[in-house]
Amino acid sequence: MEAGTAPRIDLTRTEVQLHTEEYNLSVSRNNFDVAKLDLSRAIGLPLGQQFELADQLPYSDVNPPSVEDALKQAYRSRSDFQAALNSEKAAAQSLTAAKGERFPVVAANGDYGDVGKTFGHSHGVFDFQAGVSLPIFTGGRIKGDIAQAEGERRQRKAEAENIRGRIDYDVRTAFLNLNAAKEQVEVAKQSVALANESLARSKDRFASGVTDSVEVVQAEQALASTNDQYITSLYNHNFAKLSLARALGVARTNYDQYLGGK
Repeated sequence: MEAGTAPRIDLTRTEVQLHTEEYNLSVSRNNFDVAKLDLSRAIGLPLGQQFELADQLPYSDVNPPSVEDALKQAYRSRSDFQAALNSEKAAAQSLTAAKGERFPVVAANGDYGDVGKTFGHSHGVFDFQAGVSLPIFTGGRIKGDIAQAEGERRQRKAEAENIRGRIDYDVRTAFLNLNAAKEQVEVAKQSVALANESLARSKDRFASGVTDSVEVVQAEQALASTNDQYITSLYNHNFAKLSLARALGVARTNYDQYLGGK
């Protein structure tokens, strides 16, 4: 067996670890770019808008309204739902107008003038006309107009109800994700604290000669892993808050209030 085999093994392990960390860095960069796209969409930036994050976003809890109040706010603020309601209202008015074609139409007009050779020898004249229009031979067309308007109204009503259901789903899902993300942050904070404590004890043991550097390296790796989990939990929490703001229809105007940044 050649001399120096153990150092060669250590070098190989180090190279493997280096390539692993380079791979993790590539994945993290891609996740960061994707997260920026999600943030841009959540706060309503124009498509393709480039931006850089200038402020740090520390953990900041929010006190959202109750689910019932949040749903009421979403129904008032969501432009897609308001547009659907206006379309349904317009379709209902078109249906009313189509049904009104069956009613008789009364029309009247008149005019007044002055006739004579001169102003002194003239007299007034007037003309008056009145008529009633009955839809006798247009029943089939009117019936078709009513059926078409009724179908349009039902379609617009179904679209409005579909958006209402989607809003209900968005709001309730946002609340579930927000609560779960908050719990993840608390657990990750505790894990970081324990990892720091474990690293401090490993360093003390190494300084006392009780253990070797491997234990210290492993403790440092565990701390790095818990820090990554904490960062991920912060991202999930901030994204959950933005998702709630978007579900409520206030992401464009009140996103800073939900992020809690400065």
